[in-house]
This record gives sequence, structure tokens and C-alpha cells, in this order.
Amino acid sequence: MLSAISTIEHRAPLLRRGFLFDFYLNNGIICTLLHFKMTERGIYMLYFVKPLIESRNEALKAVPVRRLELAEAICNYLETGSGREGFFEACTELLQNDESRRIILYLPLELLGNSPSYFKKAYMDAWYRMLDIRDIRENFHFGDCFEVDARPSEGLNRVAKCAHFTPWLLLNRFLTVDQLLCILDDYSDDEELLLSFKDTWRYLADKHILRDEAIKKLEFMTEDVKPQPRQKPLYVSEKRRNWLLSKRKRLSGVLVTPKAKLQGPFSPNVSEILPTLEKVADNLNPYEIVLIGGSQIKGYGTLESDLDIWPLDRLDNSHKDKDYCNPGLTHVFLDSIWLGGVKIPHDKLQMIANSYLQRYEDLGHGDKKLRSIEQLEKDLCQYRLLHKGYATFNRIESYPIMGLYPEMEGDCAFYDYGYRSTATMLYAKYAWL
Repeated sequence: MLSAISTIEHRAPLLRRGFLFDFYLNNGIICTLLHFKMTERGIYMLYFVKPLIESRNEALKAVPVRRLELAEAICNYLETGSGREGFFEACTELLQNDESRRIILYLPLELLGNSPSYFKKAYMDAWYRMLDIRDIRENFHFGDCFEVDARPSEGLNRVAKCAHFTPWLLLNRFLTVDQLLCILDDYSDDEELLLSFKDTWRYLADKHILRDEAIKKLEFMTEDVKPQPRQKPLYVSEKRRNWLLSKRKRLSGVLVTPKAKLQGPFSPNVSEILPTLEKVADNLNPYEIVLIGGSQIKGYGTLESDLDIWPLDRLDNSHKDKDYCNPGLTHVFLDSIWLGGVKIPHDKLQMIANSYLQRYEDLGHGDKKLRSIEQLEKDLCQYRLLHKGYATFNRIESYPIMGLYPEMEGDCAFYDYGYRSTATMLYAKYAWL
């Protein structure tokens, strides 16, 4: 460690603008980024730990890990167009796994046509299982889910999101009209699911995917299903008022990291926000540790975007058991950078961070692990990539068509090929334990 730092000190004249580089531990694992800068007082050094899901993947490159092999096959095809067979084989394997089945929510719908028969079977098996899953509807829209204590007593509106893929399943012969009618009959007492299917009837009719006679049968079987009422928060907080105001304002939209790869890795984006991190570090107590996340770390933040900063002590004090694994905080611990006060050595900061990763890795199979993985999925693929991040970076190609169908949440990036490709790559690479 000391020899590496002393070598850099001898090169001080080259460091006046500041820079980042990967810091290697003795075992060759890339774990900590260092920032050096010449100041009037000498060399300024700032070190912080990469997002743990990122450093974990880098550490595991030295050994065969099936999930990383699958992610590589998926990313290779979506980024280059080569390796089609490997892509479908990888997707099939993830769809067949209980811990990764939710990738079906993000796979580009345009790729369903002419896909291999083994993929179709795995896709439909996963699809049928997902019909029993209910997600908060707004998660797949603009993310306006209110503060927890401002939510209506009946909870937020929910959706069986896979039902919204029905037009593409019919179009590509993954599903027949008779099979769809049987599903509607089998689930005749499940209003949430029936409504989720009913959301697609207008799209089916407009695009002439089914004949009028078939549409009438579908409409008849769901005629008593009422649309969900538009929900309002129980109260409007100052934080919400400011958020609504920011949505109405014409913000600059100037990206902090215009060359960022939205599909990760995220740590290179840190180089663009070093002045902000320096200010955070300067205000830390000597032994304080904070976790930092947000859209600027993810690569789609604008000049108006704030950083999310969580003091580690406050996170730990939220539960009596110090070894407790909170699925709702998985993204905070594993998908943020770690920054420590001046009295915390970089190897100790890394050791503390790794201990939290180990907690989640040791969960074993079960509901808590599934909820932790789902929280990573939400952070990577929904908040705020879907809600606003992707659209800040890209034109939404699906909007001219899907924007006409808000009942399917079509007036956002969810059905866009580019968004879905990005979300699929993020899910494959990082949404696992």
C-alpha cells in the first residue's frame, strides 16, 4: 500500500488536475478508487469504495461464475448484435431460475419474433408464473408513489405487468386467443389481473392483432371490471411540493456524464462529480462513513440532480440487530459508493463495506433473498432510469405509438427497445446475489 502511494507522490507534477485510478489489493482485486490532486498544501487524496455489486463482479472475473457468463452473452448480443444463439440460451437459463425470472419484465419485446422454441417455452413458463405477481403500477410509469405515510389506506394501485405483454405474445404466437380466454375464465375472481389484461384490449383492436369477434369475447369477459381510481396522497409534504415544482420547471437537462454507459459500470461516472465528493468528504467527522447514490452516480444525472447521502450509523441504528439484512436497503448498501472520514484507512473502509455484501450473500435461498434481489432490480431498472433517466439521455422511439395507451403505462420509456435493452443488461449483470 505505502509503496503505491509513495510512487504517486514522486509523480506529483503530473497530478495537478486530479484523476482517478483503480487501486489493487495484494490479491489483485480491484476494490477502491483513489483520487489525487495537487493543492497549495500538497497532495490531496480521496479514496472511496466502488458499488459493491460492481467490485464483486470484477473480483469474480478470475473464476468461472455462471451468472457472469450469462450476463456477458446477453450484453454481447444487445451491444453488438452478434451471438444470437448465446443470447437466447442465456435468457432461457435466467427465465428458468426463481431468482432471476423477473428479467422477463425487461427483455425487449421486439426479440420475441423468430425466437427459438426452447426460449418460447421458458418465456411462457415464466410468464404464467408472473401472472400471480403484483407490482406497484406506478413503478413502471413515472414513479410517483408518494411518501410511505402519505399513501392511501388501501395501498397503491397494483398491476400484473406481464399481462401487458399480451399483444406481443398473440402477435408472435406465444399465446392463442383460446388460451387467453381460458386464463380469463380461470382468474375470473381476480380483478387486478383481469384489469391488467383489459388494459390491452384497445391496443389489440387498434393494431388489428385480433379480429373484431375475438375482441368482443375478451371485452365481454371483462366488462364488469372497473378501472382503478386515480390516487392522491393523504397529504402533500414540502418535499413532494418541491418535487412537483421541479417537474413543472424547464430544467437545463445538461447531463453531468454525457458519455456514461447507462448499462454500467457506474464508478467511472465518479470522475465528473469529484468536486462535490470533496465537499462531502470535507464535512465528514474523522470516523464517519457515508454511502452515496443517486442519478449522478448512475450516469443519467443532470446539473440539477441531487446526490443521495446515507450516514452508515443512521442506517445501522434503524434496526436493533446489527447483523440484520434489510431487503429494502439492499440497493443502498450494494449499489452506492462508500466514503469515509480521514481517520478511516482505505483497507478498513473496504473491509467494512465487504462485510455488508457478505451479509446479503449469506442469505441463502428464500423470501428475504428474493426481496433483496428485487430491490436491486428496482434501483437499477426502475428508479430513476425508467422514470426519467433514460429519457434524459435518449429519444423515446416507442412514444409516438405507445404514448396513446396510458392505461398500459405506454406514455413513458417502458416499451422502448433502447430502455428495455439497457434494463436487461443491468438486470443480467447486477441484480443477483
